[in-house]
Amino acid sequence: MRTDISARIFTFSALAGGIALGVLLMTPNEAARQDAVATETAAHAAGTDEAVPALSAFIPRPEPLPPGSARLRKEDDGHYWANVRINGADLRLMVDTGATYVALTRRDAERAGLDILALPENVQVTTANGEVPARSAMLKSVAVDDIDVSGVRAIVIDDGLSQSLLGMSFLNRLKAGA
Repeated sequence: MRTDISARIFTFSALAGGIALGVLLMTPNEAARQDAVATETAAHAAGTDEAVPALSAFIPRPEPLPPGSARLRKEDDGHYWANVRINGADLRLMVDTGATYVALTRRDAERAGLDILALPENVQVTTANGEVPARSAMLKSVAVDDIDVSGVRAIVIDDGLSQSLLGMSFLNRLKAGA
């Protein structure tokens, strides 16, 4: 009998200690998230339409950008990508500090309103596929987030470029920041 009571006391003590440790290790955000889940569950069970904070309210959001700045994020493929507006057309370009110029595929150049056949084919560029001819162009505007640069030199590669690149002819026009 004494052993049975001792085992129960030990089990209770271990359980209480585990709960206390779990409460101590819970972060404020986790506690708030659990409170929101409990509130939402209680409101749902009571059948009320009470306003309940969404769980997304507890997910940290990036700070707003200062005026004249942009935020680039490394994607799952290991590259940095940017949503870019070129001459008013929304395009997605890979950021490439090894590219001397903004380099556009024929398709993206046409979307940006460039008359491909009117551009001089006067540049030879080295790509991963070897040397290819390219056409030089001047872009009226290139914008990323709150940064807008006018008069950006670019090249258009008809064949041999699978993805448009945001190169140094744009990046060199930016001021370094934190």
